[in-house]
Amino acid sequence: MNQPEIQFLPLRGAIPLSETSELDLVVRIVPPAPDPDAQKDRPALNLALALDRSSSMSGGALELAREAACNLVAQLQPRDRVSVVAFDNEVECLVPSARVDDIPAIQRALRSLEPRGSTALHAGWAEGALQVASHFDPQATNRVLLLTDGMANVGECHPAVLAEEAGKLAAKGISTSTMGVGGHYHEELLNAMSQRGDGNFFHIEGPAQFETFFELELEGLNLLEGRRVSLGIKPARGVKAWVCNRLERTSFGNFMLPNLLRGVPTELVIKARVPAPASEQETPILNIRLAWDTLEGERQVLRESLALPAVSRGRLNEFPTDPQVFQSATLMEIARLKRKAAENLRRGDGNRAQGYVQRARDLAGRMPDSPARDAELLDLEHIAFHFARGDRHSAQKAAYFQQDLRSRGRSDRFSGRESR
Repeated sequence: MNQPEIQFLPLRGAIPLSETSELDLVVRIVPPAPDPDAQKDRPALNLALALDRSSSMSGGALELAREAACNLVAQLQPRDRVSVVAFDNEVECLVPSARVDDIPAIQRALRSLEPRGSTALHAGWAEGALQVASHFDPQATNRVLLLTDGMANVGECHPAVLAEEAGKLAAKGISTSTMGVGGHYHEELLNAMSQRGDGNFFHIEGPAQFETFFELELEGLNLLEGRRVSLGIKPARGVKAWVCNRLERTSFGNFMLPNLLRGVPTELVIKARVPAPASEQETPILNIRLAWDTLEGERQVLRESLALPAVSRGRLNEFPTDPQVFQSATLMEIARLKRKAAENLRRGDGNRAQGYVQRARDLAGRMPDSPARDAELLDLEHIAFHFARGDRHSAQKAAYFQQDLRSRGRSDRFSGRESR
């Protein structure tokens, strides 16, 4: 593949001479765009659909999920593999891993699902992983797609254990994406499994989102260019730096990033404190190390550094602030407020949660007009709508999902706003 580009976008293109300064900075990872003339074949897919059919999925949720899964299967190719695992308090492999050469038969198996029982989430996911592993192909994209609407309440239930297992599986080349339905699933569990598992996390609260997110998952698999992506950040001597995104860490302390997808950037917001430069010269700020696995399994590394000129206070106005960086930093602060709202809702403190949401709305309202501002206000209005209905569970899940998308640097791609 062509290498991704690392872009440094400082709020201002210089720092003040002889002064300690604070710097907002965006680091953007930009994979090469898809080439419509390249006729590049995507890797084969080796998928397992692990679907919750517990009794809480009754009332139409399971029907919608299985129809979305049927549509996903219809878009697969004969060289792909797929398996279907259903779980409640028991686990049943309805379709053992097989080539996609009889789509109607797979769809019939999916449509046979009926709600019953409790939620053996771990066992259902583990069976999906076993199906993928039984036909593991290092040249293919190997993934488990887990969909549930409830808490793990049968078998292994501890979030840290499940996330660790997803991480170990990802290290062997089998990733995990998760979909949480409604207002009663364990969002931190599903998010941790997807981050450690090198996949995506989706919150589904409406019928149209089943179709939207299944399609986005398949589109992401089709655009895949790099797996097991990590970013190491080393501040220059004397510089202090904080990454505002909330991301899982590798065993080496680096940040786990989403997969590299052709034409889909990932964005991190960093705040740095830079010691006073003694002279007008290029001042080192940060060193970046991006690493990823190619689709052929080769580990690649790309290093870049940022240095900014130190100028007198009088000359600083020659370097105007970048409105895009200001916008990104503001949106990340709004994500922090949403996270605080979700945490307080989880503790049952609705009043404090509403306060954080209102602070986020005020902050968004002060942003300059832009599509990103309008989209953010719409997101916040959606959370406020749940509050107005007295549905704190849905407000919590929406706030958590929105801030997680921003933290992963993929908010605009996976928002699902059109389905509201």
